[in-house]
Amino acid sequence: MNEQFSRTAQLVGEENVKKLFSKHVIVFGCGGVGGFVVEALARSGIGKISLVDNDSINISNINQEVKLSGWIQKIRNLGGMIFIDLRDQFGITQIVINEPQLQEQAKDFVTECCVHIYGKVVERSSKNPKMATGEIEVVANKLEVLGQ
Repeated sequence: MNEQFSRTAQLVGEENVKKLFSKHVIVFGCGGVGGFVVEALARSGIGKISLVDNDSINISNINQEVKLSGWIQKIRNLGGMIFIDLRDQFGITQIVINEPQLQEQAKDFVTECCVHIYGKVVERSSKNPKMATGEIEVVANKLEVLGQ
């Protein structure tokens, strides 16, 4: 067992720590107490944590896996990479599509089609101070068309 979870093992036993490693917990809302709950779960050794937080994303969400739903405002195909400006109730978020199979799927996208984008929040190399989400972008790992 990992030394970092030795205190948890003292509290619940090593067998139960192994059970924790195999569990998936979903936390709804990360404001207020939710952030402390997520931290406690991570420190206890939960195998996978999913966060559902109906909020805008920003630089504090770096490295989080997110699911965004919205309308495609703009598409820029730069050859090896596709950029999408996704519009939702919070504003516009830049989506980066660099996996070949996702780029193939994104070729059918048109402006104003409604999509789910699953991906990881990363810090933008060229920040845009004119956008509320201008410090981050989401690198897509799954695309789902809701309506075209």
